[in-house]
Amino acid sequence: DLTIPVDNGTLLHFTLPTGTSMSGWDGNSTLSNPSRLKFDGIDNWVEVDNESSFDFNGGSSITLEAWINPSNIIEYHNLFGDTKEIIIAKGKSLNTKNYIFDVVGSSSGSGSGMGDLEFLYKGSSGAFHHYQTTSVPIMNNVWYHTAFTYTFGTGSTAMLYLNGCPIAGTFTMGDGNSVPELNDFGVKIGKEDNSAVSEEFDGSIPVVRIYNSALSNTNIQNNYLAEFSRY
Repeated sequence: DLTIPVDNGTLLHFTLPTGTSMSGWDGNSTLSNPSRLKFDGIDNWVEVDNESSFDFNGGSSITLEAWINPSNIIEYHNLFGDTKEIIIAKGKSLNTKNYIFDVVGSSSGSGSGMGDLEFLYKGSSGAFHHYQTTSVPIMNNVWYHTAFTYTFGTGSTAMLYLNGCPIAGTFTMGDGNSVPELNDFGVKIGKEDNSAVSEEFDGSIPVVRIYNSALSNTNIQNNYLAEFSRY
């Protein structure tokens, strides 16, 4: 973490150095072999302790941003589990979910290896709200710059971005007009608390950012352009 206050995360169950391992730090900062953290989809994640700056209530704006390269997107089976590649999460499986940003396997019949970018949270009334891309844009073994902006409680503000550009999305559950549940869980990269193995990220994530504001289209495009040559 390069921001103030510094919130460093703990790496869980990675193999360091990577070598031929399926997890750990890898790469040499070249276009053909960029530096990144590899997740094995089984028991790797980064954990950041809970603090109030990571809580988002009704009226709070958020931007979630990450570079990702998924390796094993699994075909969608049900809305509540087992086919998500979780990028960022503050919540617990089958419990409170302040926010989750993930790739969910396609249900379009295209099979494994393709998925939608998704944001979800659980409202204070207990109802879930899922916002997804509509075009199944994510594929295995490809680098993507992903982002989501939103003001909690106002569904019309939800916006997903792919490679610096807005991409069409829709609420597949709920409408985004409810305030979120808060929780005492830390932020996790690569999974959520108590998530199933098949929800843990399998692939590479070199960059994750959480903002307490909704970045503009220009901000997100500039972030993408500043880094796309690395991936």
